[in-house]
Amino acid sequence: MRIFLDSQPAIKRLKHTEPGAGQALAVRARKAAQELADQGREVTILWVPGHKGVEGNERADQAAKRATEKSPRNARGKISLAFLKRTKTEERTKSRKKWLKRALDRRGQGQRSWKVESNWKQDPVVAGAPKKIACRYYQLKTGHAAIGAYLRKIGAQETETCQWC
Repeated sequence: MRIFLDSQPAIKRLKHTEPGAGQALAVRARKAAQELADQGREVTILWVPGHKGVEGNERADQAAKRATEKSPRNARGKISLAFLKRTKTEERTKSRKKWLKRALDRRGQGQRSWKVESNWKQDPVVAGAPKKIACRYYQLKTGHAAIGAYLRKIGAQETETCQWC
């Protein structure tokens, strides 16, 4: 019997039953595999890429999505840890969005925000450069780089000698 999974971490987790996330499911899966082996059926677990049009995998994804819409309580009336973590994450995200909206609304009341002039364009030489290099380039171009002249100007050092030269 072949079992196809699209989750490599799940396949890795099935290799052991040590304590940790998914332990109960790993134990149940091993018991089921052992029962099949006792019946003379060989169990093979294979990886299949997810969301690539594999019919059985697509149907399994749809079933999993339907399962997430069901009540979070199991047969014994207990809520899963995964449900609690997901709920906490959703609440945190909602709270952050609410805070950001309030902060931006307050900002619009009297505070000025800087906007790029419509005719300004990014230097094409710097556009493809890594962020660190682009930052340093613009610091040099605007005269705000950590070189001797600027450091003396802001009072960070006594002489104009550049420590890098």
